[in-house]
Amino acid sequence: MFDDRTASVANTRSAVSQEELREIELDFLLGLVRDKFLTEEQAAERFGTSVAQIKRTLEARLARKREPFPERIKTGFNREVADRLYKIVVDNPERPEWALEVFNALHKTNYDDKTLLTRTTIDDAVFMGTKNDASFLVMNTMCFCEQHSTIEPNMPMLMFLYSAQVYHKLVEEEKRDLRCGVLQKLPFPRFVCFFNGRRAAPRQWQLHLRDSFINTFDLPPELDLTVNVYNINEGHFPPILEGCRPLKDYARYIALARELSDYYGSFAKGVDAAVDRLPDDNILKLYIQKNRAEVTMKCLKEFDEETHWQNVRDATWGEAWDKAWGEAWDEAWDKSKLETLTSLVKQGLITPQQAADQAGMTIPQFEQSVAALS
Repeated sequence: MFDDRTASVANTRSAVSQEELREIELDFLLGLVRDKFLTEEQAAERFGTSVAQIKRTLEARLARKREPFPERIKTGFNREVADRLYKIVVDNPERPEWALEVFNALHKTNYDDKTLLTRTTIDDAVFMGTKNDASFLVMNTMCFCEQHSTIEPNMPMLMFLYSAQVYHKLVEEEKRDLRCGVLQKLPFPRFVCFFNGRRAAPRQWQLHLRDSFINTFDLPPELDLTVNVYNINEGHFPPILEGCRPLKDYARYIALARELSDYYGSFAKGVDAAVDRLPDDNILKLYIQKNRAEVTMKCLKEFDEETHWQNVRDATWGEAWDKAWGEAWDEAWDKSKLETLTSLVKQGLITPQQAADQAGMTIPQFEQSVAALS
């Protein structure tokens, strides 16, 4: 299974900057220090920095996770079903042209006739307590979209279950006979997740459904689905989305709302103030102002859930450990982890067995994966 993933490292690694790779390596080393696999001195030597810097960085990250937003303490986690704020862009019946712009960016097309887009979102589909799924059809291509503020390794399975509902509904509505002996052609599926969490992440990466299954006999995957994850935080947009104005203006609002929430120490104040601070040329501004109360509630629920899941992960593993072992990292992360472990083995800092254990492999599998990357 791992070999299938590392085979495409070369294709995705170019999308990740050296700075991002260094961030990945640092997170991994901090996780090893936290769990006593390495000393601070060994981590400093490996990363090429001082012991004092390693200590300061680790202390700062651990301190940051112990300081939830003040509003979080008062409100608790809101488990009401909430439409995601991002659906203003990708699932807005009043402004279908915004979803069409997202489609154009993803497919390098330039459609401008909004009647080409058909909304296929199932309004009563609820996963993980939120109405987070959106879907639309353009030119026989079905786009399934989600947004997440945490790195979610189960995204392919969630999208698989949701897409099955959408195709089932389509087959029923069009009265397709799947037992007629003639191949029934259906729209081509695309699976997209927009990531806008606070933690460091590559500009884009992929998640695969095949990684969700226990492959006891190491068989080739017979059921798969690929989710393309795009980082839509300001300053981290992947090239493919650079020209997508609705998503960029959405990212500007989220960044501003977070900044002001930190400043005021309150979600509510920050989210509300961000509406008025948006520049006049932000294409979402008029819509947000017109629907101010609704947008504010969606944004508060989204931020509240983001903090909840961050607190859950922090309480279990710690920020550095969670980031180091999240299965959702792309192939560049996998390669960086293997390179780091290999270097630590060569330096005699850890044993081959410890390296293999950290990679979740046997020693032969570890050696084979390292050889495949060289």
